[in-house]
Amino acid sequence: MHGPSDAKRSGSSSGRVTAKKARANKPAGDLLWATAAGGPFTALSTTAVSAGSGAPTAGTIPAFFYRTAYDWTLDTPGAYSLTVVFTLTAP
Repeated sequence: MHGPSDAKRSGSSSGRVTAKKARANKPAGDLLWATAAGGPFTALSTTAVSAGSGAPTAGTIPAFFYRTAYDWTLDTPGAYSLTVVFTLTAP
């Protein structure tokens, strides 16, 4: 996910999911996220987790990268969906 940021303010961002499972047998934690393409990747959580903070970005666009963990013996074929909530704050 890419999004614009206000270059004039410092602030922070966080992310969480709104449900514990994407489907009845697929935990939300099987969706992993990172702020760099090479990781490290962390499982999504139903509680807010800091994704970063700092000084104004001067137009730099923050990026989020995702990977999905699969258990081929448990995960069924199908369309998976999950709502992810991002919260941006500024002082």
